[in-house]
Formats: sequence, C-alpha cells, structure tokens
Amino acid sequence: MSNRNSRRSSRKNRSADMTAARMPKNPVQNGRAMSVSVTQQSSFSGPLPPPEVLGLYNEIIPNVAERLVASFEGQQSHRHQMESQVISAGIRRAWYGLWCGFVVALAGLGVAALAVVYQQQWAATVVGGGTLVGMVTVFVTGRHQQERERTSRRENLEKK
Repeated sequence: MSNRNSRRSSRKNRSADMTAARMPKNPVQNGRAMSVSVTQQSSFSGPLPPPEVLGLYNEIIPNVAERLVASFEGQQSHRHQMESQVISAGIRRAWYGLWCGFVVALAGLGVAALAVVYQQQWAATVVGGGTLVGMVTVFVTGRHQQERERTSRRENLEKK
C-alpha cells in the first residue's frame, strides 16, 4: 500500500513541478495580478485506451492492462459467438419457411387436383391458380425486400 501511495505522491510532485515550470516568473504585471490556467484534454475511441494510458493504469494497479486486454478479448469472442448463433438461426428460419411454403403449395395443388378428379373445374382453377399466384408473390416480394435491405446496408456503409 505504501508503494502505491509513494507512486501517487511522486506523480503529484511531477504534476506540480510541470505546472510551476509553466507559470510566469513574475505573476504581477503593470500592477495587475495575472492568472494562468492550463487545460489539457485527450480522448480516444475504441474498446481499449492507448498504450500510454494503459501504462498509467499499471502504475496505479499492477497488471490491470493485461486484465483489460483479456476482458476485451473475452467480450470480442462472446460477440463473435453471438453473431454466429444469429446467422445460424436466420439460416434455419429461412429453411423452415421454405419447407412450410413447399407443404402449403403441395396442399393447395393437391386440393386443386382433387377438385379436377371430382370435376369441379372452377374450384380447381381458383385453388390451383391462387396457390401458384401466392407462391410467385411470396418469392418476388422476398427478392425485392432482400434487394432493398442490401441497398440500405450499402448506403449505410458508404455514409460511414
């Protein structure tokens, strides 16, 4: 604990020395008291701070930089795993939708064929035609929606 306190006090002394070095030699000029204020600001973006800041963290808490990097790597691994699960679920959902559509189409065409067997041409035409029009509509609107999503993603990427 005393080692940590000595580091803090030495850092404070360095800061005070730097501030004193920046102060003008004569704080009174033309009978007016002068005040000097120095502000330094830094920022970073991204998941990890720059190496200089990590080094300062290590001065305060030993090995904290390694723990921060390990935490970041764990978070990144988790994110990749979740993205893989989302993609896999999307693929499964797409296949499920295709199979359900196939079953509905077969059922509709089966009912139309049955109507033909019982010589109900109007019923066969309505059910069979409705089934085919419905299938074509679903596939065409699905393609248009996919194209709109791709265009939207492309535009968003170009904006960034």
